[in-house]
Amino acid sequence: MNAVVRAEAEELEPTFGSRITRLDRTPEGWALVDLDGTVVCRAPEVVVAVPAPQAQVLLEPTGFRHLDAIENVVLDPVWAFMFEGPDRSAVGFDVLERPSPVIEYLEAQASKPGRAEDRAWVAHATVAWSRAHLEDERASVERVLGEEVARLLGHPVAPPWSAHRWRYGLVRTPAGAPCLRDESLGLVACGDWCLGPAVEHALASGRAAGSG
Repeated sequence: MNAVVRAEAEELEPTFGSRITRLDRTPEGWALVDLDGTVVCRAPEVVVAVPAPQAQVLLEPTGFRHLDAIENVVLDPVWAFMFEGPDRSAVGFDVLERPSPVIEYLEAQASKPGRAEDRAWVAHATVAWSRAHLEDERASVERVLGEEVARLLGHPVAPPWSAHRWRYGLVRTPAGAPCLRDESLGLVACGDWCLGPAVEHALASGRAAGSG
């Protein structure tokens, strides 16, 4: 998921592990302030490329003129589950779509172009199940999803495995614009949530934000 970002960042000097909680207006532009109150960096313009609810928290105190558009965005949660399963030739399929009320999508990673023939699988829980169990302990989610994918595959599944809580996983209602720009403030917001649920929407939004 982060391969594109890693490649693009090779010639940059990114700062990782800093949670920006505030954008302070200064005579020179903006100061990005972290959880500890430390100014991480200063910039004349800022691109906010985070999920809509987080963008709203950051941008609301600035008077950003597209706050209504951000507020109207609706995102759905998804629990993702990564595990080692059977060889895909042993089960006779690469992908299952909506096979049960628990699992929305189940795929052998080896079926993707350029991937090694291994036994890595990824499952996404349904939105309904994910929302109902969003705050469950990770170990509990792993156990339930492990049992369900084992049933669907007809093959035992055991640790090591990993579940990821994707709180803002899927865009249900986008903002309806490639990006949201407030030129008077030097602020722009972008993300898949501007256009739709696919990774292509995230890329298109990022390009729109960078072309202004």
